[in-house]
Formats: sequence, structure tokens, C-alpha cells
Amino acid sequence: MKVKIIFFAIILSCLLGFVSENTFVNCKFEFSKKEVIVGDEIELLIKGSIEKPWYVYSSKLEVDGPIPSSIRITKTLGLEKVDGLVPVNALEKHDDVWGEKVHYFKEDFFFKQKFKVLSKKYKLTGVFNYQTCNDELGKCIPGSITFSL
Repeated sequence: MKVKIIFFAIILSCLLGFVSENTFVNCKFEFSKKEVIVGDEIELLIKGSIEKPWYVYSSKLEVDGPIPSSIRITKTLGLEKVDGLVPVNALEKHDDVWGEKVHYFKEDFFFKQKFKVLSKKYKLTGVFNYQTCNDELGKCIPGSITFSL
């Protein structure tokens, strides 16, 4: 019986360590307007914070390699996606690993995604995907956060 308890405790601590390792990013999702008329455009606003010294790559990258931030819509009602995910005030640096400049966010990030309102009742469900990296540890971890509005 003790062996089973010890085994369970080891497995649980490993799982908790894995979960805590991937919690460097926190997000808030909201629409830009509360009241809309059919035909209006509304924006999905994605605001987040990033634990230091981690950073998140932008949705606009000029180099192949890092995983750009993106959203995948899993369910929509009364909305039509317009254009792509737009980063707001991303930083820029030359990345030695990728050999080119990259756009990224440190400490916090902000993205916008436009939608056209097709009906008075609308709903949006999806997944925000990103890659968070830490140069001090030489480590990058993909992540995703599900949202529903």
C-alpha cells in the first residue's frame, strides 16, 4: 500500500511540475463593444501578461522557425472573421537562433482580431496559441488558452 501511495505522490508531483512550468502566460479576452448593430465591426481583444524573463512571439513574424501567436476559431455564431490577428506595439530584435529579426512581447501583450457582426446574437469560442521562450534557460514552450465569449 505504501508503494502505491509513494508512486501516486511521485506521479502527481511530476504532473504539477509540468503544469506549473507552462503557466508563464495569463490572458483576458473581451469584445471591444458591448452594444452593436448588425453590420458593425467588433474586435476581439486579447490582453495578457508574461512572467519575467519569458517572452511571447508576435503573430507577425518574418522568419520561419518560432511559432507565431494565432487564434483558431472553434465555434462562431453571428460573426464573420475579418483579416488576421493584429499585434499591438510588439517589440523587435535580431534573434541569433533564427538569424533574422523577430517581433515579440515581454511582460505583457495585446492582440486584436476584427469580426463583422451578422446577427444580434453572437458567440465566439476558440483557442489562442502562442510560443513562450526564455533565453536565460534556452527554452521555448508552446502554449494554448481556450476562450468563449
